[in-house]
Amino acid sequence: MRTRVPVLALALTLAVAAAEQLTVGAPAAFAAGGDITTVCAGALSGSTYTLGADCDTTATLTVPDGLTVDGAGHEITAHDPDPAAGPSGLFLGPVVTNEGATMNLTHLTVRGTGFTSFGCNAGATPTVGVFYHNASGSMSGLKVLDITQHSTCQTVHSIQLRADTGPQTVSITGSTVAIYQRTALLVQGAVTLHASGDTFGPPDPLTPNPGGLAQNTVQIGSPAVPEPSSGTFTDNTVIGSSFGRLGAASTGMLIAGASGLSIRDNTFTGVGTDQGILFFGPNSDVTIAYNRIERTAQDRPGFEDHYGFGVDVDASSRPSTTLICNTFSGWNRNLVGITQPPCITSPAELPCVTVDEPVDLHLEAYLAEHTDLIWHLTSGELPPGLTLHRDGVITGTPTAVGTTTATIEVADPQEGTASRTFTFCVKAAPTTTPTTTPTTGTPIATSPTTYP
Repeated sequence: MRTRVPVLALALTLAVAAAEQLTVGAPAAFAAGGDITTVCAGALSGSTYTLGADCDTTATLTVPDGLTVDGAGHEITAHDPDPAAGPSGLFLGPVVTNEGATMNLTHLTVRGTGFTSFGCNAGATPTVGVFYHNASGSMSGLKVLDITQHSTCQTVHSIQLRADTGPQTVSITGSTVAIYQRTALLVQGAVTLHASGDTFGPPDPLTPNPGGLAQNTVQIGSPAVPEPSSGTFTDNTVIGSSFGRLGAASTGMLIAGASGLSIRDNTFTGVGTDQGILFFGPNSDVTIAYNRIERTAQDRPGFEDHYGFGVDVDASSRPSTTLICNTFSGWNRNLVGITQPPCITSPAELPCVTVDEPVDLHLEAYLAEHTDLIWHLTSGELPPGLTLHRDGVITGTPTAVGTTTATIEVADPQEGTASRTFTFCVKAAPTTTPTTTPTTGTPIATSPTTYP
């Protein structure tokens, strides 16, 4: 017999018996949704509910306020309740969602089963893997897989974070989202997102009429919810979509209503990704820094590569968007609607050179779009005897031992300027000490050898 734990009883347990453990019996093979603590086998200890087995459901599972669900490596799998019944038999809504203001998920897999689509009848009821609605919390070690109808419906998302009222903060760490339909991660409204160490993508490769659906691996901000989204997106891997056609481009990341957003140290990749990062404003105070924004060539026969843009920024977002030292590879155009200043890659502490020995030192910088770099000294001084040339080469013969500092600027007529203060070290030439063979005692006299 299964023991059911009402929400009120659960709240009382959390308040007065945190150390007491409550074990729930095995659920039916296919739960019909409801409180996750009553329909999925597991154990409650303090504010953590740990799954004891995989759990299958045909409707939404809810997580009581303040609870952490530890999947312990188990899976929650969502199934259409009765596809033969038509639209009424579809899985609609989220697989897992919050009941209150806080939800935490860890070491859990949330999986779809190829949901049925009847002409996008889901309408305003999206099919979502994990949904945080007006809630804060965290996801760690999460896997959200196969949340798709294999259709061109735009209301199917793997993870959705939405704040209609009040600011919310959600962190995602060490998680994987793959085989998504519309988005792997959708952030809407006044949500502060902190995502790090995650992998988002690839998309579902089985959507029909490729190009009929613009797939955005990550979308931050949404015109549907006016308050801007914000936060940090660091050290993640984003795998874009190659299914876009003219008029339906897909992106690695769509920024569509953000303010105070930092995108840093990520890898954007994918086969034939249409656009690495696309801005659709208004957006403000967005920094894109030190990312590897790349793709491999389009490999789908019959698809023309209409896009292939690394970063594409609209006019309304351009004034407060900053690009710093991003590298690009495989794009038809690296930058559209914006420039990125040169990035000096030579270290500030240069290797020491030797006095009175010729020097041939090359300063290096990365430029996203052009190659017309000009270097010049703006302050400080080079070691005596050395000269900086316009192409960034330092030549000459240093004449004095010592250390100097100099600020050097590199400029491109179209992309702008960058500068760095370098430290130059000139060391003395090594001295040579004569080598002698020490002798001790009295040498032994020898007679010359006589040959017949």
